[in-house]
Amino acid sequence: VELIYTCMLCFVVLNCAASKHNNPPGDGNQFFALAIGFVIVAGGYAAGNISGAAFNPAVAISLDIKYAGFRWGIWYCLFELVGGVLAALLYNLVRPEDRSGEDASTYTASLPTRLISEFLGSFMLMLTVGLNLITGSPATPFSAAASLMCMIYSLHNVSGAHFNPAVTVACVAKGATEIMDGLAYALSQMLAGLCAGLLAAFFHASSPN
Repeated sequence: VELIYTCMLCFVVLNCAASKHNNPPGDGNQFFALAIGFVIVAGGYAAGNISGAAFNPAVAISLDIKYAGFRWGIWYCLFELVGGVLAALLYNLVRPEDRSGEDASTYTASLPTRLISEFLGSFMLMLTVGLNLITGSPATPFSAAASLMCMIYSLHNVSGAHFNPAVTVACVAKGATEIMDGLAYALSQMLAGLCAGLLAAFFHASSPN
């Protein structure tokens, strides 16, 4: 979970604070701190009872020295750094215009890019809900809402940030999304739900409860 939520944290930072689309020249956004901070709310409740929710090599080392005598912090650091690298790779998948130099104001994401966006947002939302339920978190709705908010801020101008087949159906019914695109969105979202459920089940099977 340290790898996953550190990846989410770095991914949100890149999308909200570094992407050209969210930060056009002369009009930088004012929401990135809120989005980044709420990653900690989402992951803190979801992973706090599993790993301690460090999500930062510096935090991991400091906690290790204080409480564990410098043993597990190195492993945490390695997995968190891998999470950062994975975040950069995923960012490049959903923001190809940043590498190609295309004008962000006129760029429209391709369907495969939008499907990746829908998968990632849906996966993080559903995993967060699953881990909160597994660990008996007292703040499942708040954590889930924080996860949803962060990913919407990050990906709203890539795919529309539906992250829910019901939302996609509503957008199709309104005419905001093409029928075939909507079907592809729903399949991507349900695949994300399956993957998140399997991963949550792994943590459940590995837990003392």
